[in-house]
Amino acid sequence: MRRGGGYTDAGRWVVELAQNRLVFVKAASGPGAEAVRREASVLGSLSGFFHPRLLAFGDEADLAIEVIEDLSSALWPPPYPEEVNALFDALDELEDHDPPLGLRELQRPSEPVWPLLGADRGWLQNQAVCTDAWLDASIDAVASAEEEFDPSGNRLVHNDLWSGNIAFVGRRCLFIDWAEAHRGSHWVDMGFAMLSLRSEGDPAQIRAFPGDAAFACWWSAQLIRRLTDGVEPWLDATIVEGLRQDLAAVLAWASELLDLPTPGHE
Repeated sequence: MRRGGGYTDAGRWVVELAQNRLVFVKAASGPGAEAVRREASVLGSLSGFFHPRLLAFGDEADLAIEVIEDLSSALWPPPYPEEVNALFDALDELEDHDPPLGLRELQRPSEPVWPLLGADRGWLQNQAVCTDAWLDASIDAVASAEEEFDPSGNRLVHNDLWSGNIAFVGRRCLFIDWAEAHRGSHWVDMGFAMLSLRSEGDPAQIRAFPGDAAFACWWSAQLIRRLTDGVEPWLDATIVEGLRQDLAAVLAWASELLDLPTPGHE
């Protein structure tokens, strides 16, 4: 059974083996093969219970293939379960795990985005992301908070925690798709997980964390930059729409944390 979706340009299948055993297979050639190699390298070095098991990996010429335990029977949000303690347990376990050697490092962006948006409001106005009144009242606070967040650090960071990469299996929560794993600040993953709860789950389940307002302002800037620069042509339209949904959610979240007006249009 072929499976779609995902940020990586790769084929995905659920394959039935002998004795009705199911496994998940991801394969890619060309540029997508490097992402499969990165994920297999990370999965092969992880311990604990917050990730799927890597069962096999093959790399020949320009083709990379990984075989992972099948999670078809897991609960995949949205919606999130009514009780999400397993998500926080997995985040704690992830924070405590030493990062594998050779991971890329998250870096603070060389140039903040919000000051540029304040000077040139064209994209925000065309996308109806926020009102001019919100920008007038909020741009200084949001721009200042954006510069306070530093994604760098020495922890293992999944770096792509959204509902499509979060699975609940019994009392466990597993994070899948590790191709974007980096070394950096644990608060990046915490922020992504809280944003997913806000955007696709129950905002009442969100937990405060150090620098949450700064994260929200920083990530809203990164989303805007990605949407304005253009997204990969192979991405599902639902994923692109999800980025826009996340932008609206993270702007609203930042506004609440900074006690600013509501950003959306009437």
